Amino acid sequence: MSRIIYITVRTPFGSGEEFIIPEMKEVIKQGHDLLIVPRSPRSRNVAQTDNSDLQNFCLYQPLLSLTILRACIQELVSKNGGCCLRLLFNILCWSRTLLGLIKNLMVFPKALWLARIAKSWRADHMHAHWALSTATMAMIASEISGIPWSFSAHRGDIVENNMLSVKLNRATFVRFISKGGFSLAQSIINRKLPPKCHVIHIGVRLPANPSLNGRNSGESFTIICPANLLPVKGHAYLLQAIADLKVRRVLCHLLLAGDGPLYRSLRRQVSILGIQDRVEFLGQLSHAALLELYARKMVDLLVLPSVDLGDGIHEGIPVSLMEAMVYGVPVIATDTGSITELISVDAGILVPQKNIAALTDSIERLIGNADLRDQLALAGRKRIEDAYMVEDSVTELCKCIRG
Repeated sequence: MSRIIYITVRTPFGSGEEFIIPEMKEVIKQGHDLLIVPRSPRSRNVAQTDNSDLQNFCLYQPLLSLTILRACIQELVSKNGGCCLRLLFNILCWSRTLLGLIKNLMVFPKALWLARIAKSWRADHMHAHWALSTATMAMIASEISGIPWSFSAHRGDIVENNMLSVKLNRATFVRFISKGGFSLAQSIINRKLPPKCHVIHIGVRLPANPSLNGRNSGESFTIICPANLLPVKGHAYLLQAIADLKVRRVLCHLLLAGDGPLYRSLRRQVSILGIQDRVEFLGQLSHAALLELYARKMVDLLVLPSVDLGDGIHEGIPVSLMEAMVYGVPVIATDTGSITELISVDAGILVPQKNIAALTDSIERLIGNADLRDQLALAGRKRIEDAYMVEDSVTELCKCIRG
């Protein structure tokens, strides 16, 4: 078994990375020793309460503190001092943009602290989620400590290209969560990726009681869209579809689970369209609360109307879709980004992005066809079981770690 350090942005002290929680728990379940080091943890008081058990495996330390500074100075005056200064000079040369340079310099002291932690903890490997400054931290700590490192690349972090080519060269291996991300990285660095780059999906866990029974036919048809209120998520097109369904006198209720900068404009759109009675803003739900909705059969359909904003800004493989599918909730999504890797012909319904008519027709079709919903629920569950289970993903990831 391996001793593995996971470097996150803030998990488990903050939101935004709930999708990697099952992966870290599975690493522990498979018998590996795990130490979680969040780069920029928020206050201990905002820890994810539904994942408080992971705090026992977490080393809490702010991005900058007296402890960090002390460790940084100790490393600079040690026999590794020359290596530290060379790395600092390289960071100055390798950083492509001023913003990227600032981000990389900000994590430099904590990276030196992490090198000391990794050696004292006798880590076998360090794995960073995201190809951004978390990977910068792992790379620097590895260079100082001699402990191998790797990182998981998602989508937006690939587009930002924070020393991506350098990290691809220096990492022991690189994990891409989708084929689309793999291809995107190749196009950005303009060369073929080496064999040490692998596609290993983010996985989800099968529910404890995996019932596929639908809701009672007498209940109101409920649609959920679990997505932060961002332009790439395409909420405006879904709201227009709900308005069109109202005109067609098709009864349904939409739950928007998420928060973000578009909250006010979407609220205004709901008012203008006159669908206040059909749309409910739930705000940011905890991961456990969202899964509870699925487990209790509180929703009939998930819709994700994402759009491609260009320049690589589009969906990866949304874990929100995987989680609904594994709970037997049928899904409708757009054919953008890497969504087509997940949703095959019979595992869900794909519609063209920004096509309100196609989205409206697909929702209406599912509302009126319980048999089709059951077919999609069964096929969607099977799709996840075949290729997106967290147990399989962690087994493959740890195989790469062991080399």
